[in-house]
Amino acid sequence: MKSGGGPVDDRALLSRVSRGDVKSFGKLIDRYSRYVTAIICRVAGKGLAFEDIEEVASDVFIRIWQNRERITLDSDSLRPYLAEMAKNLTLNKLRSSRRINELPLNPEINFDGFSQDLERFETRESINDAINRLNEQDRELVVRRFILGDQVKSLAERFRLNQNTVATRLARARKKLAHFLKEGEG
Repeated sequence: MKSGGGPVDDRALLSRVSRGDVKSFGKLIDRYSRYVTAIICRVAGKGLAFEDIEEVASDVFIRIWQNRERITLDSDSLRPYLAEMAKNLTLNKLRSSRRINELPLNPEINFDGFSQDLERFETRESINDAINRLNEQDRELVVRRFILGDQVKSLAERFRLNQNTVATRLARARKKLAHFLKEGEG
């Protein structure tokens, strides 16, 4: 603790956790569980049930404990590290649960600018609706390429298509999505 019994900063807390201090790990969980849960909810949208959100949050802290000796912070705060881990584990959970149609279109959420996030969330539903209007194969190509980040080459292999065919279908699907979204504005 800092002199005078004040709160422990993240670096000191992480240092104690790295030495296996269970009490400090509990403080870390208490300090950041709401933050981690908020990140998970922002990334998942309506894509995860409450139980899944709790599971992902637990997984974040389990990973912290498992990797406690190897974690290095780029700043004095654990927030960026926790946000990135929560985002990645949430996307993994969404992928494994195959709830593709409810995935957020842009997992690169700005965790500092809540108003920007809010704007993105308001449009996510219309984006999901537009994606759902595509035929099944184009929908899966779009989701796998632009949401899950699969490469064109791996998509071509997965669907047994030529890479140029995949690229063309993705380009056409993007135009359709733009058209569907424009329709929704009117």
